Order: sequence, then C-alpha cells, then structure tokens
Amino acid sequence: MNLAELHGRQQVSVGRAATAASPEAQSSHWRLATGYADRIKNFDEQREERPILHHYSVVSAAGSVDVVLANLVSEQEL
Repeated sequence: MNLAELHGRQQVSVGRAATAASPEAQSSHWRLATGYADRIKNFDEQREERPILHHYSVVSAAGSVDVVLANLVSEQEL
C-alpha cells in the first residue's frame, strides 16, 4: 500500500468514527485510523532514512568515468 492509499484510508476511518452510530463502532474506527497513522509515520521514517543516490560523471583525458555517490538526505533538504 502506498502513502496516498494510507492517507485515504485514514481519512475514511476518521470520518466513519465521527459519524458512528454506536460507541463500539466509533472505537473500532478510531483504532483503524490510529493504525493507519502509525503506518504513515513508519512509512515516512523509512523514506527519510533511505539513501538517495546522486550520479556524477567525471571525464578524464582517457575517457569518461562514472562515479556514483550515496548520501543520506532528509525530506526537508530536497
């Protein structure tokens, strides 16, 4: 499930919790919404820790040499 699907399901669960007919149904929908929120948080944390590869091409007198450098970059720096 991708991030957009998680956000969508969380919003549906929050909406259903707000309009639930019984306390049991409301509690169930809130638990679902909380579970989706946890998965979104974990998804975001995993993405921030994933290395982002930057590709640089270095050309020398003998020809072209490709160099790949890996950097950890947070989402705020993008």
